Amino acid sequence: MKLLANPWVYSPEFLGKTSLLIEKGRILHLGEFSDLKKQYPKAEVFDLSGYTLLPGAFDSHLHFFGFARSLSYYTFPPGLSYQELVSKLSYQDLPPEGEWILARGWSHSDQHPPAFPSSSLLDLHFPHHPVAFYSRDGHALWLNTQARKRLKLSQSSSPGAPQGVFLELEAEAISQKIQALLPTPPFEKAMEKLFQSGVTGFHTIENEKVLDYLLHLSFHPVPSSRVFFSVYTETPSLAKLAKWQDFPAHFLGLKAFSDGALGSQTAWMISPYRGSHRRGRKLLSLSFLKKLLHLSEKTRCPLLIHAIGDAATQWVAEKLPRSKEKHRMEHAQHLHPATIETMARKKVVASMQPAHLLGDAPWIRKYLPRRGKRAYPFQSLLQNKVPLIFGSDAPIESVSVTKGIYAAWMRDQYLEGTESLSLEEAIAAYTETPYKLLGKPLGRLSPGYMADFVVYKGNLSHVSP
Repeated sequence: MKLLANPWVYSPEFLGKTSLLIEKGRILHLGEFSDLKKQYPKAEVFDLSGYTLLPGAFDSHLHFFGFARSLSYYTFPPGLSYQELVSKLSYQDLPPEGEWILARGWSHSDQHPPAFPSSSLLDLHFPHHPVAFYSRDGHALWLNTQARKRLKLSQSSSPGAPQGVFLELEAEAISQKIQALLPTPPFEKAMEKLFQSGVTGFHTIENEKVLDYLLHLSFHPVPSSRVFFSVYTETPSLAKLAKWQDFPAHFLGLKAFSDGALGSQTAWMISPYRGSHRRGRKLLSLSFLKKLLHLSEKTRCPLLIHAIGDAATQWVAEKLPRSKEKHRMEHAQHLHPATIETMARKKVVASMQPAHLLGDAPWIRKYLPRRGKRAYPFQSLLQNKVPLIFGSDAPIESVSVTKGIYAAWMRDQYLEGTESLSLEEAIAAYTETPYKLLGKPLGRLSPGYMADFVVYKGNLSHVSP
Protein backbone atom coordinates (compact mmCIF):
# COMPACT_ATOMS: atom_id res chain seq x y z
CA MET A 1 0.00 0.00 0.00
CA LYS A 2 1.36 3.41 -1.03
CA LEU A 3 0.37 6.89 0.08
CA LEU A 4 1.20 9.78 -2.28
CA ALA A 5 1.33 12.85 -0.08
CA ASN A 6 0.20 16.37 -1.00
CA PRO A 7 0.68 16.77 -4.76
CA TRP A 8 -1.50 19.07 -6.84
CA VAL A 9 -3.96 16.70 -8.53
CA TYR A 10 -5.83 16.97 -11.82
CA SER A 11 -8.35 14.15 -12.14
CA PRO A 12 -8.68 15.75 -14.87
CA GLU A 13 -10.64 18.39 -12.93
CA PHE A 14 -8.39 20.27 -10.52
CA LEU A 15 -8.67 18.83 -6.99
CA GLY A 16 -6.06 21.07 -5.40
CA LYS A 17 -3.57 19.61 -2.97
CA THR A 18 -4.73 16.16 -1.97
CA SER A 19 -3.28 12.72 -1.27
CA LEU A 20 -3.88 9.33 -2.90
CA LEU A 21 -3.88 5.87 -1.36
CA ILE A 22 -2.96 3.10 -3.79
CA GLU A 23 -3.15 -0.67 -3.39
CA LYS A 24 -2.59 -3.42 -5.97
CA GLY A 25 -2.40 -0.95 -8.82
CA ARG A 26 -5.68 0.82 -8.07
CA ILE A 27 -6.66 4.02 -6.33
CA LEU A 28 -8.45 3.33 -3.03
CA HIS A 29 -8.95 6.79 -1.58
CA LEU A 30 -8.27 10.49 -2.08
CA GLY A 31 -8.23 12.88 0.83
CA GLU A 32 -6.25 14.78 3.43
CA PHE A 33 -2.83 13.29 4.11
CA SER A 34 -3.30 13.32 7.90
CA ASP A 35 -6.63 11.47 7.65
CA LEU A 36 -5.28 8.82 5.28
CA LYS A 37 -2.08 8.35 7.29
CA LYS A 38 -4.08 7.90 10.48
CA GLN A 39 -6.39 5.39 8.82
CA TYR A 40 -3.53 3.47 7.09
CA PRO A 41 -0.46 3.91 9.32
CA LYS A 42 1.53 1.14 7.56
CA ALA A 43 1.21 2.67 4.09
CA GLU A 44 4.53 3.58 2.42
CA VAL A 45 4.62 7.39 2.10
CA PHE A 46 5.95 9.26 -0.96
CA ASP A 47 6.20 13.00 -0.35
CA LEU A 48 5.08 14.75 -3.57
CA SER A 49 4.74 18.24 -2.17
CA GLY A 50 5.55 20.69 -4.97
CA TYR A 51 4.66 18.18 -7.71
CA THR A 52 1.62 17.77 -9.96
CA LEU A 53 -0.18 14.48 -10.69
CA LEU A 54 -2.06 13.91 -13.95
CA PRO A 55 -3.70 10.76 -15.24
CA GLY A 56 -1.42 9.00 -17.72
CA ALA A 57 -2.06 10.44 -21.19
CA PHE A 58 -3.44 8.47 -24.11
CA ASP A 59 -2.01 9.70 -27.42
CA SER A 60 -4.97 9.22 -29.74
CA HIS A 61 -3.08 9.72 -33.00
CA LEU A 62 0.55 8.93 -33.70
CA HIS A 63 2.59 6.82 -36.11
CA PHE A 64 4.76 4.62 -33.93
CA PHE A 65 6.92 3.12 -36.66
CA GLY A 66 7.60 6.55 -38.19
CA PHE A 67 8.22 8.04 -34.76
CA ALA A 68 10.81 5.36 -33.98
CA ARG A 69 12.44 5.90 -37.38
CA SER A 70 12.46 9.69 -36.93
CA LEU A 71 14.76 9.42 -33.92
CA SER A 72 17.58 8.97 -36.44
CA TYR A 73 16.43 11.78 -38.78
CA TYR A 74 18.12 15.14 -39.10
CA THR A 75 15.30 17.45 -38.02
CA PHE A 76 15.13 21.21 -38.63
CA PRO A 77 12.96 24.01 -37.21
CA PRO A 78 10.31 25.85 -39.26
CA GLY A 79 10.89 29.01 -41.25
CA LEU A 80 14.07 28.08 -43.14
CA SER A 81 14.64 28.53 -46.86
CA TYR A 82 15.67 25.53 -48.95
CA GLN A 83 19.20 26.89 -49.25
CA GLU A 84 19.43 27.29 -45.46
CA LEU A 85 18.11 23.78 -44.88
CA VAL A 86 20.53 22.16 -47.29
CA SER A 87 23.43 24.19 -45.92
CA LYS A 88 22.62 23.16 -42.33
CA LEU A 89 22.22 19.53 -43.38
CA SER A 90 25.62 19.54 -45.11
CA TYR A 91 27.30 20.52 -41.81
CA GLN A 92 25.84 17.58 -39.88
CA ASP A 93 27.78 14.47 -38.96
CA LEU A 94 26.74 12.53 -42.06
CA PRO A 95 27.01 8.80 -42.79
CA PRO A 96 29.60 7.46 -45.26
CA GLU A 97 29.04 8.06 -48.97
CA GLY A 98 26.45 5.76 -50.47
CA GLU A 99 24.37 5.51 -47.27
CA TRP A 100 20.96 7.14 -46.88
CA ILE A 101 20.51 10.61 -45.42
CA LEU A 102 17.03 11.07 -43.91
CA ALA A 103 15.84 14.54 -42.93
CA ARG A 104 12.63 16.39 -42.06
CA GLY A 105 11.57 20.02 -41.74
CA TRP A 106 10.96 21.86 -45.03
CA SER A 107 7.70 23.48 -46.01
CA HIS A 108 6.30 24.89 -49.23
CA SER A 109 4.55 27.59 -47.17
CA ASP A 110 7.76 28.75 -45.44
CA GLN A 111 9.16 30.03 -48.74
CA HIS A 112 8.72 33.58 -50.08
CA PRO A 113 6.79 33.22 -52.31
CA PRO A 114 5.51 29.69 -51.60
CA ALA A 115 7.30 27.20 -53.83
CA PHE A 116 8.47 23.61 -53.94
CA PRO A 117 12.18 22.70 -54.08
CA SER A 118 13.87 20.64 -56.79
CA SER A 119 16.39 17.82 -56.79
CA SER A 120 19.15 20.01 -58.29
CA LEU A 121 19.83 21.74 -54.96
CA LEU A 122 20.23 18.42 -53.15
CA ASP A 123 22.35 17.07 -56.02
CA LEU A 124 24.73 20.01 -55.72
CA HIS A 125 25.44 19.38 -52.03
CA PHE A 126 25.01 15.60 -51.86
CA PRO A 127 26.19 14.03 -55.12
CA HIS A 128 27.24 10.74 -53.46
CA HIS A 129 24.43 10.15 -50.92
CA PRO A 130 20.81 9.15 -51.54
CA VAL A 131 18.79 11.85 -49.72
CA ALA A 132 15.16 11.65 -48.61
CA PHE A 133 14.02 14.98 -47.14
CA TYR A 134 10.48 14.93 -45.71
CA SER A 135 8.30 18.00 -45.44
CA ARG A 136 7.39 19.10 -41.95
CA ASP A 137 3.80 17.87 -42.35
CA GLY A 138 4.92 14.53 -43.80
CA HIS A 139 2.77 14.92 -46.91
CA ALA A 140 5.60 15.67 -49.34
CA LEU A 141 9.00 14.11 -50.04
CA TRP A 142 12.06 15.73 -51.66
CA LEU A 143 14.58 13.35 -53.27
CA ASN A 144 17.90 13.89 -54.97
CA THR A 145 18.96 12.05 -58.13
CA GLN A 146 20.92 9.42 -56.19
CA ALA A 147 17.80 8.53 -54.19
CA ARG A 148 15.64 8.24 -57.30
CA LYS A 149 18.25 5.97 -58.92
CA ARG A 150 18.54 3.81 -55.80
CA LEU A 151 14.75 3.39 -55.73
CA LYS A 152 14.54 2.82 -59.50
CA LEU A 153 11.67 5.26 -59.81
CA SER A 154 9.96 5.47 -63.17
CA GLN A 155 8.82 9.04 -62.61
CA SER A 156 10.91 12.07 -61.61
CA SER A 157 8.17 13.84 -59.60
CA SER A 158 4.46 13.99 -58.84
CA PRO A 159 2.37 15.53 -61.63
CA GLY A 160 2.89 19.29 -61.70
CA ALA A 161 5.68 19.26 -59.08
CA PRO A 162 9.36 20.10 -59.70
CA GLN A 163 11.84 17.30 -60.29
CA GLY A 164 12.42 15.24 -57.17
CA VAL A 165 9.25 16.34 -55.31
CA PHE A 166 6.52 13.80 -54.57
CA LEU A 167 3.19 14.60 -52.92
CA GLU A 168 0.57 12.77 -50.87
CA LEU A 169 -0.04 9.18 -52.03
CA GLU A 170 3.05 9.17 -54.28
CA ALA A 171 5.16 10.33 -51.34
CA GLU A 172 3.69 7.62 -49.10
CA ALA A 173 4.39 4.87 -51.63
CA ILE A 174 8.01 5.98 -52.08
CA SER A 175 8.48 6.31 -48.32
CA GLN A 176 7.45 2.67 -47.93
CA LYS A 177 10.12 1.65 -50.46
CA ILE A 178 12.76 3.60 -48.54
CA GLN A 179 11.75 2.08 -45.18
CA ALA A 180 12.10 -1.42 -46.67
CA LEU A 181 15.78 -0.68 -47.42
CA LEU A 182 16.64 0.47 -43.89
CA PRO A 183 17.37 -1.44 -40.67
CA THR A 184 14.68 -1.92 -38.02
CA PRO A 185 13.96 1.35 -36.16
CA PRO A 186 14.88 1.71 -32.45
CA PHE A 187 11.48 0.72 -31.02
CA GLU A 188 12.66 0.49 -27.40
CA LYS A 189 14.06 4.01 -27.54
CA ALA A 190 10.78 5.24 -29.00
CA MET A 191 8.83 3.64 -26.15
CA GLU A 192 11.10 5.32 -23.61
CA LYS A 193 10.51 8.68 -25.27
CA LEU A 194 6.74 8.23 -25.13
CA PHE A 195 6.84 7.23 -21.48
CA GLN A 196 9.09 10.16 -20.58
CA SER A 197 6.60 12.49 -22.29
CA GLY A 198 3.71 11.34 -20.09
CA VAL A 199 2.15 8.90 -22.59
CA THR A 200 1.07 5.61 -20.97
CA GLY A 201 -1.18 4.41 -23.79
CA PHE A 202 -1.50 5.21 -27.48
CA HIS A 203 -3.21 4.63 -30.80
CA THR A 204 -0.89 4.22 -33.77
CA ILE A 205 -1.94 4.52 -37.42
CA GLU A 206 0.17 2.53 -39.88
CA ASN A 207 0.16 1.24 -43.45
CA GLU A 208 -0.33 -2.50 -43.81
CA LYS A 209 3.31 -3.18 -44.78
CA VAL A 210 4.45 -1.93 -41.37
CA LEU A 211 2.23 -4.27 -39.41
CA ASP A 212 4.61 -7.23 -39.73
CA TYR A 213 7.05 -5.22 -37.64
CA LEU A 214 4.42 -4.67 -34.96
CA LEU A 215 2.92 -8.16 -34.84
CA HIS A 216 5.27 -9.56 -32.19
CA LEU A 217 6.59 -6.30 -30.79
CA SER A 218 6.75 -5.73 -27.04
CA PHE A 219 5.57 -2.24 -26.21
CA HIS A 220 7.14 -2.31 -22.73
CA PRO A 221 6.75 -0.32 -20.50
CA VAL A 222 3.30 0.42 -22.00
CA PRO A 223 1.02 -2.63 -21.49
CA SER A 224 -0.30 -4.12 -24.73
CA SER A 225 -3.82 -3.58 -23.35
CA ARG A 226 -3.25 0.17 -23.83
CA VAL A 227 -1.92 -0.06 -27.39
CA PHE A 228 -4.41 0.34 -30.23
CA PHE A 229 -3.76 0.51 -33.95
CA SER A 230 -5.56 1.40 -37.13
CA VAL A 231 -4.56 0.64 -40.69
CA TYR A 232 -4.38 2.58 -43.91
CA THR A 233 -4.80 0.29 -46.91
CA GLU A 234 -5.82 0.81 -50.53
CA THR A 235 -7.11 -2.78 -50.74
CA PRO A 236 -9.21 -3.43 -47.61
CA SER A 237 -10.92 -6.82 -47.22
CA LEU A 238 -12.66 -8.93 -44.60
CA ALA A 239 -9.74 -11.41 -44.67
CA LYS A 240 -7.24 -8.68 -43.82
CA LEU A 241 -9.44 -7.35 -41.03
CA ALA A 242 -9.71 -10.83 -39.52
CA LYS A 243 -5.90 -11.14 -39.50
CA TRP A 244 -5.39 -7.72 -37.91
CA GLN A 245 -7.95 -8.42 -35.21
CA ASP A 246 -5.73 -11.29 -33.99
CA PHE A 247 -2.86 -8.96 -33.08
CA PRO A 248 -1.79 -8.71 -29.41
CA ALA A 249 -2.53 -4.99 -29.51
CA HIS A 250 -6.11 -3.90 -30.14
CA PHE A 251 -7.29 -3.29 -33.69
CA LEU A 252 -9.36 -0.09 -33.76
CA GLY A 253 -10.31 0.76 -37.34
CA LEU A 254 -9.60 1.68 -40.96
CA LYS A 255 -7.93 4.95 -41.95
CA ALA A 256 -8.52 6.93 -45.14
CA PHE A 257 -7.41 10.34 -46.44
CA SER A 258 -9.97 12.84 -47.70
CA ASP A 259 -7.38 15.58 -48.36
CA GLY A 260 -3.77 16.63 -47.80
CA ALA A 261 -2.10 19.08 -45.40
CA LEU A 262 -2.00 22.82 -44.81
CA GLY A 263 1.76 23.30 -45.15
CA SER A 264 1.83 21.80 -48.64
CA GLN A 265 -1.43 23.61 -49.50
CA THR A 266 -3.02 20.27 -50.34
CA ALA A 267 -5.67 20.54 -47.59
CA TRP A 268 -8.99 20.78 -49.46
CA MET A 269 -10.49 24.24 -48.91
CA ILE A 270 -13.80 25.75 -50.00
CA SER A 271 -12.08 28.99 -51.07
CA PRO A 272 -8.57 29.25 -52.59
CA TYR A 273 -5.43 29.91 -50.62
CA ARG A 274 -4.54 33.58 -50.76
CA GLY A 275 -2.31 34.46 -53.69
CA SER A 276 -3.26 31.42 -55.78
CA HIS A 277 -6.13 29.55 -57.36
CA ARG A 278 -5.31 26.39 -55.42
CA ARG A 279 -7.95 24.85 -53.20
CA GLY A 280 -5.98 21.75 -52.24
CA ARG A 281 -6.78 18.15 -53.13
CA LYS A 282 -9.73 15.85 -52.62
CA LEU A 283 -8.23 12.40 -52.13
CA LEU A 284 -11.19 10.19 -51.21
CA SER A 285 -13.84 9.04 -53.67
CA LEU A 286 -17.39 8.37 -52.59
CA SER A 287 -17.21 4.83 -54.00
CA PHE A 288 -14.15 3.95 -51.89
CA LEU A 289 -15.75 5.51 -48.78
CA LYS A 290 -18.85 3.33 -49.37
CA LYS A 291 -16.60 0.25 -49.57
CA LEU A 292 -15.01 1.18 -46.25
CA LEU A 293 -18.42 1.79 -44.66
CA HIS A 294 -19.56 -1.66 -45.81
CA LEU A 295 -16.53 -3.27 -44.14
CA SER A 296 -17.12 -1.16 -41.05
CA GLU A 297 -20.67 -2.46 -40.75
CA LYS A 298 -19.53 -6.07 -41.24
CA THR A 299 -16.73 -5.93 -38.67
CA ARG A 300 -18.08 -3.28 -36.27
CA CYS A 301 -14.89 -1.24 -36.52
CA PRO A 302 -14.94 2.56 -36.95
CA LEU A 303 -13.56 4.56 -39.83
CA LEU A 304 -10.92 7.21 -39.21
CA ILE A 305 -11.03 9.83 -41.95
CA HIS A 306 -8.21 12.36 -42.30
CA ALA A 307 -9.80 15.78 -42.99
CA ILE A 308 -8.06 19.14 -42.54
CA GLY A 309 -9.49 21.73 -44.94
CA ASP A 310 -13.00 23.11 -44.49
CA ALA A 311 -14.20 21.50 -47.74
CA ALA A 312 -12.84 18.12 -46.58
CA THR A 313 -14.33 18.32 -43.08
CA GLN A 314 -17.70 19.38 -44.50
CA TRP A 315 -17.71 16.52 -47.05
CA VAL A 316 -16.67 13.89 -44.51
CA ALA A 317 -19.24 15.04 -41.93
CA GLU A 318 -21.97 14.89 -44.56
CA LYS A 319 -21.01 11.44 -45.89
CA LEU A 320 -20.34 9.59 -42.64
CA PRO A 321 -23.49 8.03 -41.17
CA ARG A 322 -24.43 8.08 -37.53
CA SER A 323 -23.08 4.81 -36.18
CA LYS A 324 -22.49 2.87 -32.97
CA GLU A 325 -18.95 2.34 -34.21
CA LYS A 326 -17.93 5.93 -33.29
CA HIS A 327 -16.45 7.05 -36.60
CA ARG A 328 -13.64 9.58 -36.23
CA MET A 329 -12.53 12.65 -38.10
CA GLU A 330 -8.75 12.86 -37.81
CA HIS A 331 -7.28 16.40 -37.50
CA ALA A 332 -10.60 18.28 -38.06
CA GLN A 333 -8.67 21.54 -38.18
CA HIS A 334 -10.97 23.83 -40.19
CA LEU A 335 -14.66 23.52 -39.36
CA HIS A 336 -17.67 25.62 -40.26
CA PRO A 337 -20.32 25.85 -37.53
CA ALA A 338 -22.71 23.77 -39.65
CA THR A 339 -20.07 21.04 -39.95
CA ILE A 340 -19.70 20.94 -36.16
CA GLU A 341 -23.48 20.60 -35.81
CA THR A 342 -23.45 17.71 -38.30
CA MET A 343 -20.64 15.99 -36.36
CA ALA A 344 -22.61 16.39 -33.13
CA ARG A 345 -25.80 14.98 -34.66
CA LYS A 346 -23.95 11.96 -36.08
CA LYS A 347 -21.74 11.43 -33.00
CA VAL A 348 -18.53 11.75 -35.04
CA VAL A 349 -15.45 11.95 -32.80
CA ALA A 350 -13.04 14.87 -33.33
CA SER A 351 -9.50 13.48 -33.05
CA MET A 352 -7.23 16.53 -33.02
CA GLN A 353 -3.55 17.35 -32.48
CA PRO A 354 -3.41 20.75 -30.76
CA ALA A 355 0.38 21.20 -31.02
CA HIS A 356 -0.05 21.56 -34.79
CA LEU A 357 -1.67 24.96 -34.33
CA LEU A 358 1.58 26.44 -33.00
CA GLY A 359 3.19 25.92 -36.40
CA ASP A 360 0.03 26.35 -38.48
CA ALA A 361 -1.01 29.72 -37.05
CA PRO A 362 1.39 31.85 -39.18
CA TRP A 363 0.28 30.00 -42.34
CA ILE A 364 -3.40 30.43 -41.45
CA ARG A 365 -2.95 34.17 -40.95
CA LYS A 366 -1.00 34.48 -44.19
CA TYR A 367 -2.77 32.12 -46.58
CA LEU A 368 -6.25 31.76 -45.04
CA PRO A 369 -7.08 35.29 -43.88
CA ARG A 370 -10.42 35.81 -42.14
CA ARG A 371 -10.72 32.05 -41.67
CA GLY A 372 -8.73 31.81 -38.44
CA LYS A 373 -11.85 31.88 -36.25
CA ARG A 374 -12.89 28.53 -37.68
CA ALA A 375 -9.49 26.87 -37.22
CA TYR A 376 -8.98 24.54 -34.26
CA PRO A 377 -12.44 25.33 -32.81
CA PHE A 378 -11.95 23.33 -29.61
CA GLN A 379 -14.51 25.14 -27.49
CA SER A 380 -17.21 25.06 -30.17
CA LEU A 381 -16.78 21.29 -30.44
CA LEU A 382 -17.19 20.84 -26.70
CA GLN A 383 -20.17 23.21 -26.55
CA ASN A 384 -21.85 21.11 -29.24
CA LYS A 385 -21.02 17.93 -27.30
CA VAL A 386 -18.74 16.51 -29.99
CA PRO A 387 -16.37 13.97 -28.33
CA LEU A 388 -12.91 15.61 -28.41
CA ILE A 389 -9.71 13.59 -28.08
CA PHE A 390 -6.10 14.71 -28.47
CA GLY A 391 -2.92 13.19 -29.85
CA SER A 392 0.46 14.30 -31.17
CA ASP A 393 0.67 13.02 -34.79
CA ALA A 394 4.29 12.08 -34.00
CA PRO A 395 6.70 12.13 -35.79
CA ILE A 396 5.12 15.16 -37.46
CA GLU A 397 4.94 16.83 -34.05
CA SER A 398 6.56 16.28 -30.67
CA VAL A 399 5.01 13.61 -28.43
CA SER A 400 5.11 16.08 -25.52
CA VAL A 401 1.79 16.02 -23.69
CA THR A 402 2.44 19.36 -22.01
CA LYS A 403 3.04 20.98 -25.40
CA GLY A 404 -0.34 19.77 -26.61
CA ILE A 405 -2.08 20.90 -23.43
CA TYR A 406 -0.40 24.30 -23.68
CA ALA A 407 -1.47 24.72 -27.32
CA ALA A 408 -5.13 23.96 -26.56
CA TRP A 409 -5.08 26.14 -23.45
CA MET A 410 -3.44 29.08 -25.26
CA ARG A 411 -5.15 28.64 -28.64
CA ASP A 412 -6.61 32.18 -28.65
CA GLN A 413 -3.13 33.69 -28.29
CA TYR A 414 -2.28 32.33 -31.76
CA LEU A 415 -5.55 32.48 -33.72
CA GLU A 416 -8.69 34.59 -33.93
CA GLY A 417 -11.77 33.70 -31.93
CA THR A 418 -12.52 32.40 -28.45
CA GLU A 419 -11.85 28.69 -28.79
CA SER A 420 -9.25 28.05 -26.06
CA LEU A 421 -9.89 25.25 -23.60
CA SER A 422 -9.48 25.44 -19.87
CA LEU A 423 -6.55 23.51 -18.47
CA GLU A 424 -8.92 20.83 -17.18
CA GLU A 425 -10.70 20.50 -20.55
CA ALA A 426 -7.39 20.09 -22.36
CA ILE A 427 -6.24 17.43 -19.89
CA ALA A 428 -9.55 15.56 -20.29
CA ALA A 429 -9.05 15.34 -24.07
CA TYR A 430 -5.75 13.56 -23.42
CA THR A 431 -6.99 11.32 -20.61
CA GLU A 432 -10.58 10.74 -19.55
CA THR A 433 -12.37 11.17 -22.90
CA PRO A 434 -10.28 8.79 -25.06
CA TYR A 435 -10.30 6.06 -22.42
CA LYS A 436 -14.06 6.48 -21.91
CA LEU A 437 -14.58 5.97 -25.67
CA LEU A 438 -12.39 2.84 -25.49
CA GLY A 439 -14.20 1.50 -22.42
CA LYS A 440 -11.10 1.42 -20.23
CA PRO A 441 -11.01 2.18 -16.45
CA LEU A 442 -8.28 4.77 -16.98
CA GLY A 443 -7.93 8.50 -17.49
CA ARG A 444 -9.06 9.63 -14.05
CA LEU A 445 -7.48 9.82 -10.61
CA SER A 446 -10.52 8.58 -8.70
CA PRO A 447 -11.24 5.65 -6.36
CA GLY A 448 -11.64 2.41 -8.29
CA TYR A 449 -9.56 3.56 -11.25
CA MET A 450 -6.20 2.08 -12.13
CA ALA A 451 -3.28 3.95 -10.59
CA ASP A 452 -1.98 5.18 -13.93
CA PHE A 453 -0.51 8.65 -13.50
CA VAL A 454 2.35 10.96 -14.42
CA VAL A 455 4.28 13.15 -11.99
CA TYR A 456 5.42 16.62 -13.07
CA LYS A 457 7.73 18.79 -11.04
CA GLY A 458 6.05 22.06 -10.04
CA ASN A 459 2.54 23.34 -10.76
CA LEU A 460 1.30 22.25 -14.18
CA SER A 461 0.17 25.78 -15.07
CA HIS A 462 3.84 26.77 -14.86
CA VAL A 463 5.33 23.72 -16.60
CA SER A 464 7.12 24.62 -19.83
CA PRO A 465 5.60 22.99 -22.94
